[in-house]
This record gives sequence, C-alpha cells and structure tokens, in this order.
Amino acid sequence: MKLVQIFWLWLVVPVSGFAQSPVYKSFEVDSVAQPQGGPERLHSFLLTNFRMPLAAGAAGLTGRVILSGIAEPNGQISHAVVVRGLRPDCDQEALRVFRLFNAWQPAIKAGQRVRQEVTFPLTVKASPPQYEYFDGQRITYLDEQFTPVLPGSSLAQYKEVARQDSLGLPTGNAIIYQRQGKRWAEKLTLTMAREEQPYHSPDGLVINRIGLKAPNHQWQGLVYDITETGRRVSTRTFLNGTQTGVDQFDLNEMLVESEQDIAQSNSREPVQQTRWRWYSNGQQESIATINRYNQSRAKAEKFESIWDASGKQMVTEGNGRAVIRSRIVSKTRQQPPTDLIEEGYFVNGFRDGVWTGRYADGSFFYEDRYDTGEDLGGKAVVGTRDTLRYAKIYQPPSFKGGMAALGDFLNNTLRYPAEAQRRGVQGRVVIGFVISEEGTVDDITVIRGLGYGTDEEAARVVKWSSSRWTPGYQRGQPVRVKYTLPINFTL
Repeated sequence: MKLVQIFWLWLVVPVSGFAQSPVYKSFEVDSVAQPQGGPERLHSFLLTNFRMPLAAGAAGLTGRVILSGIAEPNGQISHAVVVRGLRPDCDQEALRVFRLFNAWQPAIKAGQRVRQEVTFPLTVKASPPQYEYFDGQRITYLDEQFTPVLPGSSLAQYKEVARQDSLGLPTGNAIIYQRQGKRWAEKLTLTMAREEQPYHSPDGLVINRIGLKAPNHQWQGLVYDITETGRRVSTRTFLNGTQTGVDQFDLNEMLVESEQDIAQSNSREPVQQTRWRWYSNGQQESIATINRYNQSRAKAEKFESIWDASGKQMVTEGNGRAVIRSRIVSKTRQQPPTDLIEEGYFVNGFRDGVWTGRYADGSFFYEDRYDTGEDLGGKAVVGTRDTLRYAKIYQPPSFKGGMAALGDFLNNTLRYPAEAQRRGVQGRVVIGFVISEEGTVDDITVIRGLGYGTDEEAARVVKWSSSRWTPGYQRGQPVRVKYTLPINFTL
C-alpha cells in the first residue's frame, strides 16, 4: 500500500521570539537552505519512515499537513511545528519524521551559513482502504490465496480479526474466519506471543519480541522487537515461520537498515537479499545485494550505490571510488568510539585493488588487496606494534574438526520433537547466531522455521555447540562473526 506522497513547496511562515542568531526568510538569503541531495532525497526519506495510523488508513484519508522549522547552519532542523494539521494522529507522525531528517544544506548569506525558515506540505494519501479498524480491532479480508482484498469484495474467502494498537502493534490474539455461504466460521487462532530476547539494545535495554504465532508455534506476519521502555528496535516479516525481511531502527526510531529477501525462482528459499542503509542524519548511505550463505565477506556484499553523508554519490551502478566513514570501538579503549575511514575502488559492485583503512585516533591502520572481490590478504598495524601480515583478510569461523565433525555433532545431539514426529513434519530450520572471539555462541535467532518444536530444538542444539567453534579472523585478529546454519529434520 502506498501510504504517503510528499510534494515539495517552499513557503514563508513568520518565526519570532528566538534568542539565537537571526532567522532569515528564503528571499533574504543568497543561497536558500535545501535537503542535501535535493528535495527528492527528503521525499524518499519521509516515504520510508512515515507510519500511517491504522484509523487513518482504514478511512482512506487524504489530505495535507503543513510543517515548518528552521534549517540550522550545522545542517539540522530545529523548532519544527505543525502549521496546519489534518488530524492529530497524522499530524504527530508527520512531525516525528520531519524532525528525524537532519541532512540540510544550510542557507548562505554574505558568504556565511545562516539560519533559515523552511516550510513544506506533506500530503498524506492512503490507498483505497484494504482493511477496517475500530475499537482496537483491525479486520482484513483475504481471497483464496490469502491476498488482501477490499472490504465487501466478492473475492473475500477469509477474514482476519486482529487486536492492534493505532500503529499496528498486537495487543491480543487474531482469529481467522472462513466464509461459509452468508456466514463466517472460525478457522484458526493466531496467538499473541511476547518473548524476551537473548540480546540487548545498543543502550543496554532488555528486548522483547512481540507478534502472532500460528498453531505450529511459528511467527506469522509482522513481528516487533521492542525495548522494555517501548522503543522499536526492529520489525521483522515472517511467512510461515520464515523471516523474509527485517528493518532496524536507531535510538530515535529512525530506519537505518532494511533487508528484504529476493525471490529465487530456482530455489525453495531465497539466498539473496537487498539491503538499504541510511546515515544517522537521514541521508541514504548504500544499496547492496547480500548473499546470505556466502561466508566470504568480500563476495557476500555486492554494492550498487554508495553516497557520502552529504548526499554526494560515490559509487554508481557498482563502480566508483568511495571514502566510507563509520563509528567503531577504538583498539586502545572502549569509550568513546572513534571513526573508521576506508578508501578504495569498487568494480562491478566489489572492492578492487588496494583499500586502506585507518582509525581516526591512530589506534589501527590497514592496507588490504582485492581482485574484484577476491581476498588477496594485506597488512595491518595496531597502535605501535609491529606490522601484522595476513594471507587472507577474512577467515570465517569453523567447527572444530571440520564439517564432518559438525555433522556428527548434529546427528548425536539433535532430538526430533515428539509433536513434529506425530505430524510428519520434515524440512530445514535455518538458525542465525554470533560466534564470539572465544568461539562461544550467542544472539541465536530463527531465520527460517518449521514449527512444532523444531525451531526450539534447532536453537537448543546451536546453543549447545558453544565453545566448539574456532573463531573467525579479520586481518589476523579474532572477531565476532554472524553465522548462518541450516539444520535438517528428516524422519
């Protein structure tokens, strides 16, 4: 559903009463303030982050919210307000996403950066409503393939009645009904579940996963990872227990990374994903294709586009020279973090030639070599130590004793759940986890499930494998590595 369309317009709204430096209008400056990368970049950002309130979507709401603020000399937006509203829930959401975008090219007057008023209308336009929402219940009508159809459609064969808050977070069970002539008969119940996760948010808070589970105990639909204070950390989309997409949010609930599966016509399960990333100021960072099972990091990521934090495009259609900055923990201290600056060329989406990387605090430097993504090794210096040379930039973690030993471990440790046996359930469960620098296992999650106890058993076995792994190495030093392991259940 296309929820929002935003049309750019510069207006002038009086702003007064500020104790800071003067605030200018657009006609009073030599160069007007505008979003870095152009209005289209802001348009894309707002489309991506706006969450249509359920009641507004059910009503098919269309209208305009006029917002205003001050583009500051440092590129941030301040004093954001709603000048003319549409309805309270949409007004507040429009204001929230406007405040998140802090990638402005400031106004210039007499050669100096100055503060300038900026105002634009955000046009909220819901598609024809494909659900009903009242009294905290969302009713969605579905055809024979469980595809949503308009309320009242003759194609509707099922309907889902779900208890949700105004932004879609489950507050109770959902019931699926099936049409039987002129009446609806209850078919199955999706049970609301709330499970504490084995990892914490970046600021140390407990995370709970909230969503609906089918009778086979598999997650279904949109599932939320929420901190103990109610802040979104991520949203995940599941189809019959298989995770098909995930959105990650920062501490201000701004979308910073999104991964979505790419359908594979010749495979039972997708092995590739498209990944989008954004800078903390709201600017687009990169678009890449990820191969889920390629343990070679250089080949697993194929970049299509990369921009710097000011909106300048450095890599186009997989080619170009990039300077990439990121925040990272220093090699000499835990706090505060420092900047990692990497420089080099991309050819056909992959790193090529010599790439250099340095920590801004001087604690680490490296020089890597690639041949269109092929890892050719390099050298690194940590602080004042001797130069460390390595034949491979990255060596993936491995099970001690090799793949044969891993197979024996799974055969000897895996117990077929009784419920899955009774129902004849067979197939593959895909588990994601992190292997630490010591070879231990944590952050276990089910990427693709089968249900009926198989997901929990696969996770148990992976947890039991802790300390049986040789850690991965990057530039000659052990590192934490995200790992994916498929586990087969066969009767």
